[in-house]
Amino acid sequence: MCQSGDCTPDVTRVSLIASIAMPCDECDRLMNRYNAAVAAYREATGGTSGLHGWDLRFRAANERAEKARELCERCRAALRDHEQHHKDLA
Repeated sequence: MCQSGDCTPDVTRVSLIASIAMPCDECDRLMNRYNAAVAAYREATGGTSGLHGWDLRFRAANERAEKARELCERCRAALRDHEQHHKDLA
């Protein structure tokens, strides 16, 4: 309700509400990156199936899985940080 006579909507507030309700392009990009990292980790961990620690193939597969896990953690942290940024704006 307009009490001051100026009924112009507060664009900043409307934009903020819209950004909370609908993810921004950066949220989408970060979520897609995280989902891709999770898929890569899932695939990498499947490479260790049936192998043993002394097997060089296991070591190579385990190394790929570890790198994929680290990428997942970085992607998840970036997504969390960005979501926190949105919460801080609210």
